[in-house]
Amino acid sequence: MHYPALDGLRALAAYVVIVGHFSNLNSVFGGVLGFGSGQIGVMLFFVISGFLMGRLYMEQEWSPRAAFDFYRKRAARVVPLFLILVLGSYTAVKLLGSPGILYNITDANLSSHLFFIRGTSVLWTIPVEVQFYLIFPLIWLVFRLTGKSLAFWLVLSSAVGFALDWQYPFVMGYISYFLAGIGISLLPLSKGGRALDVAFGACIVAFFASFPRISGADPAGLWQSPVYLLLMPALVASAVQSPMANRFLGSPIARLLGDSSYSAYLLHLPVLRALLLSPLVATEKHVFLVIYVAATVVVAHLSYTMLERPARRHISGRTGGG
Repeated sequence: MHYPALDGLRALAAYVVIVGHFSNLNSVFGGVLGFGSGQIGVMLFFVISGFLMGRLYMEQEWSPRAAFDFYRKRAARVVPLFLILVLGSYTAVKLLGSPGILYNITDANLSSHLFFIRGTSVLWTIPVEVQFYLIFPLIWLVFRLTGKSLAFWLVLSSAVGFALDWQYPFVMGYISYFLAGIGISLLPLSKGGRALDVAFGACIVAFFASFPRISGADPAGLWQSPVYLLLMPALVASAVQSPMANRFLGSPIARLLGDSSYSAYLLHLPVLRALLLSPLVATEKHVFLVIYVAATVVVAHLSYTMLERPARRHISGRTGGG
């Protein structure tokens, strides 16, 4: 089951984070993409993730074997590159005394990364994702036992998760976005229609208009805004149904960027830190941004083709699945 528009939306989510971190350094474009805008990209990631899990699994019969297959496929997708970065960063800290261009993984926080409890820097999102993976088969089982009545439960639990300031487990502070994605996956989807193109266009405009513009704003506070909890599912739902969205967001370039978006998300900060050590740092900031984004695209594509995709296939092959 493939939704072409989601390739482009994944790329959009990743590169909002990537450009946002650059903007935090030098306020490129007036800083409009900084000040926590990366959080908005992560929100979109979480909704897409929930939508795909719901669409791929909720209508299937639940069984221990099916749940195991779900865990295998999810682990194959996110764990290998994450662990390579964690262990590589930890090794750098132990041998060099500093992480260099990698992440600050030390004796104090190594176990929290290896057991997907919490993560440092951009790595924080992966424990959140994995913790939701652990919960999802239970949601799936309840849905199979209760049928469409789970839609009400999803709305209720999403509202509760959104209203409360959860600390433990870590995923509970963000679960509303995954649940919102599952919620829209349960809706009947139509194909085609000018109204859907208009709806998608309006959601895209609202998406970019929603970027925070006040320096010093608390990025974590964005998660408590109902605007984003409504906008992100609306964007995903309109995109998968809009012919225009599927045409443009599902284009070959968008698909290439979407396929490597996970690598781009995890590797863009090492790329940026490496470039900041070079003479390029004196380059005019808009030119530097182009070089940085291009370098991230290249590194992410190499990571996807040489590490991420082969590891995913190997893990799937060892257990007899795709």
